[in-house]
Amino acid sequence: MTDDEAIKRVSVNIYNEDNSSFLSPCGSTPGGSSLDVDEYAFTCSIDTTEFEDGIYTLRGSGRDTSDNIRTVSQKVIFDNTNPIMTIDTPFAGIIVKDEIEISGTAIEEMSGIVDDMVQVHFRKLKDNGKCGSFANTLNVEVVNGQWLENFDTNTLDDGDYCITGLISDNAGNTNGGGVHVKFITIDNTGPTVTIKDSSIGNGIDVFQSVSFKLFDQYKVDKVEINGILKELSNNKWSDLNNVEPGKFGAVEGLNTLVIYDVAGNTTTFEFILESEDDVENVKDDTDVINEVPVIILAGSTEVFIIVGNDFTEPGYTAIDSEDGNITSSVIISGDIVDTDTVGQYVVTYDVSDSGGANAVQRTRVVNVIDSGISGGGITTSSFGGGEVLGAEIGTNSCEVLINNYLYPNQSNDSFEVAKLQSFLKINGFNNEINGVFDSGTELAVRDFQLDYSSEVLQPWVDLGLLSSGQTTGVVGKTTKWKINNLHCLGSESYPTLP
Repeated sequence: MTDDEAIKRVSVNIYNEDNSSFLSPCGSTPGGSSLDVDEYAFTCSIDTTEFEDGIYTLRGSGRDTSDNIRTVSQKVIFDNTNPIMTIDTPFAGIIVKDEIEISGTAIEEMSGIVDDMVQVHFRKLKDNGKCGSFANTLNVEVVNGQWLENFDTNTLDDGDYCITGLISDNAGNTNGGGVHVKFITIDNTGPTVTIKDSSIGNGIDVFQSVSFKLFDQYKVDKVEINGILKELSNNKWSDLNNVEPGKFGAVEGLNTLVIYDVAGNTTTFEFILESEDDVENVKDDTDVINEVPVIILAGSTEVFIIVGNDFTEPGYTAIDSEDGNITSSVIISGDIVDTDTVGQYVVTYDVSDSGGANAVQRTRVVNVIDSGISGGGITTSSFGGGEVLGAEIGTNSCEVLINNYLYPNQSNDSFEVAKLQSFLKINGFNNEINGVFDSGTELAVRDFQLDYSSEVLQPWVDLGLLSSGQTTGVVGKTTKWKINNLHCLGSESYPTLP
């Protein structure tokens, strides 16, 4: 406040909005004092939290030494309430793709929203369920208390996100701890489709019967074959098995398979189905192939016998695609095991089928050792009347036993199933050998999986795809690998999972 004469007194008071009611003094100089204008400065502090939010009038009065009075007024807003922001869409917990609409409300009744804008943040969801680093920030205009923005999710990586909002008013208040949070999953990647080994055809695009393994990180929803819809159970892994002409909408000739995930992404795969008649005609015009028989040894392919004890042959089975069980035709030759003489003896096993095809020769190494030997990790087991110390399975010149994945109660290669059944039977499991993957075979496979659970089942438990102790009864990746390496160590490399 200025005056040509010295200012005598200054006071500031707070009134209601229309200046009609005195509410509180702000402050004043001491009464009767005389101050030079160049030396004078007057301030007062107001704790606005003592007042309700609203519009008020500050009225200041000054009196000079001649008792002249001047009064000035100023409208002010007291605002100590945080603004409110909501996020109404997208709905929490949904899986989204491509462009989405983000919208909500912005409420600020006193001082107004800064620049009439709110901020929307996309933040990666951490493993502990909390919102992590900022992936994207949108500045969205507020119109009549509403905000809306279309956002292209392709600008972000697939994954789980928090959506949070920030609003500030012109008094400096923010929504602070009242941040509204939505959790969504962004998925712009289509499912993957893999042809199963059990399919009958060229393994690429021409089949008589084809089975598919389907996968999507955020769940497979459904499939369509030639426009015919088949709903699935919304899991990461799904199967579509034994697709043949007349099943699931499939036809002879060209077929189109479309796989949908929960977000609506699609993957398309085209394949050709031939009828059984077509297959038979092809076989009639070509030479018949005589499949090679297979020898399956029971027990280890290398054993240790303490000198002076008996050795009893653990057993073997021979099976042929055309002739069936030809175990009686197996010829055992090689060294004659002398259990009274320390040494290493190699026993060989050979067989031929009626068509003259020879099986890959199998061998068993029998080591007769002195009783004073220290066995470096060797454990004892019993074969016949003698004590046998079992070592690791020896490496033979042999091939894998099971070539295909095999599924209970489905269309499998009968010879592959018969080889599986022979392996299980000779290793003490209770199942028939009939070339059909029936309930007895499934039970034997489940028992086998439990016996070797640390190698066959635990890897899937660690991936979160099986529960502890859960078996499948399917001869899939790890079960097939374990059987083949028990049959012949090193015949199959450990599979890539999942």
